Amino acid sequence: MAGYDGLLNDHLRIKTEAYYQSLFNIPVSADQHGGFALINRYDGLTTRRLTN
Repeated sequence: MAGYDGLLNDHLRIKTEAYYQSLFNIPVSADQHGGFALINRYDGLTTRRLTN
Protein backbone atom coordinates (compact mmCIF):
# COMPACT_ATOMS: atom_id res chain seq x y z
CA MET A 1 0.00 0.00 0.00
CA ALA A 2 1.16 3.51 -0.74
CA GLY A 3 -0.53 6.80 -0.08
CA TYR A 4 -0.17 10.53 -0.30
CA ASP A 5 -2.00 13.23 1.63
CA GLY A 6 -1.29 16.84 0.75
CA LEU A 7 -2.79 20.18 1.71
CA LEU A 8 -2.73 22.47 -1.34
CA ASN A 9 -4.18 25.49 0.49
CA ASP A 10 -6.53 26.21 3.42
CA HIS A 11 -9.55 24.89 1.50
CA LEU A 12 -8.12 22.24 -0.83
CA ARG A 13 -6.64 18.86 0.08
CA ILE A 14 -5.52 15.99 -2.16
CA LYS A 15 -5.41 12.40 -0.94
CA THR A 16 -4.50 9.29 -2.97
CA GLU A 17 -3.98 5.64 -2.10
CA ALA A 18 -2.84 2.67 -4.19
CA TYR A 19 -3.19 -1.03 -3.36
CA TYR A 20 -1.77 -4.19 -4.91
CA GLN A 21 -2.72 -7.82 -4.27
CA SER A 22 -1.31 -10.96 -5.82
CA LEU A 23 -4.00 -13.66 -5.67
CA PHE A 24 -3.74 -17.15 -7.16
CA ASN A 25 -5.46 -20.57 -6.91
CA ILE A 26 -8.78 -19.02 -5.90
CA PRO A 27 -11.80 -21.23 -6.68
CA VAL A 28 -14.24 -19.55 -9.07
CA SER A 29 -17.57 -20.55 -10.57
CA ALA A 30 -17.38 -23.31 -13.18
CA ASP A 31 -20.20 -21.48 -15.03
CA GLN A 32 -18.49 -19.08 -17.46
CA HIS A 33 -21.46 -16.69 -17.25
CA GLY A 34 -21.35 -16.49 -13.45
CA GLY A 35 -19.32 -13.86 -11.62
CA PHE A 36 -18.79 -15.84 -8.42
CA ALA A 37 -15.46 -16.37 -6.65
CA LEU A 38 -15.03 -18.07 -3.27
CA ILE A 39 -12.92 -15.13 -2.03
CA ASN A 40 -16.12 -13.01 -2.06
CA ARG A 41 -17.75 -15.22 0.58
CA TYR A 42 -17.13 -14.67 4.29
CA ASP A 43 -18.25 -18.07 5.57
CA GLY A 44 -16.47 -20.05 2.83
CA LEU A 45 -19.49 -22.30 2.13
CA THR A 46 -21.27 -22.59 -1.19
CA THR A 47 -23.42 -25.08 -3.08
CA ARG A 48 -22.09 -23.94 -6.47
CA ARG A 49 -19.77 -26.08 -8.59
CA LEU A 50 -16.29 -24.49 -8.43
CA THR A 51 -13.06 -24.89 -10.38
CA ASN A 52 -9.50 -23.66 -9.89
